[in-house]
Amino acid sequence: MIYCGSVQSIVELYQTAFPKDNPLDPYILNEIECEMKLEGYSDTRFVVFVGQCRICGRKEVAIVPVLADLDNLGCVNCGNMTVQEIEDYEEV
Repeated sequence: MIYCGSVQSIVELYQTAFPKDNPLDPYILNEIECEMKLEGYSDTRFVVFVGQCRICGRKEVAIVPVLADLDNLGCVNCGNMTVQEIEDYEEV
């Protein structure tokens, strides 16, 4: 796991790490946070980590609620629920 925090801290981290790439719109994270609160979840933090698909091998930075199943996230490349955190990931 790279980072865990509130919506605002996730947006700040993303803007620092990827200043010229696709800017992160906090609207979506705020909407997810509101839905979690409406459903009664008390922990509405988000997790940022580098994940890799077990099927196609695509690596990506994932931002998901801390309550998500971090071993079976959806892959945007192949569509399978097979993205998991890369343990001890180190950028080379």
